[in-house]
Amino acid sequence: MIDVRQNAKSNRIMCCMGKSNHQIGTIVKQQTKIKLIAPMIMALLIFLFCIPLLNVRMNLILPTANNILFKLINIFGVCILFFCLCYFGIVSIMSRRYREFPG
Repeated sequence: MIDVRQNAKSNRIMCCMGKSNHQIGTIVKQQTKIKLIAPMIMALLIFLFCIPLLNVRMNLILPTANNILFKLINIFGVCILFFCLCYFGIVSIMSRRYREFPG
């Protein structure tokens, strides 16, 4: 959100150079998506590589709790995805005023 506000001057310059509001909005949306998705890539890598290994160890230690870690990670993943989508929606709505220029 702060980056969008700080880049408002750059967006005005792009507007003066001939970019339409729609094109500037598309660029700002892409930048926002990249900045929100990049940290999630590391978490995804951890989930993909570490969780199966931990699940095997937990199945050896607690044989009655078969694949409980996978079940918990699924619930956690759905919650995180929901909150990230809500956050992206809020940031997109709040950044609209920095993307729209008269003219």
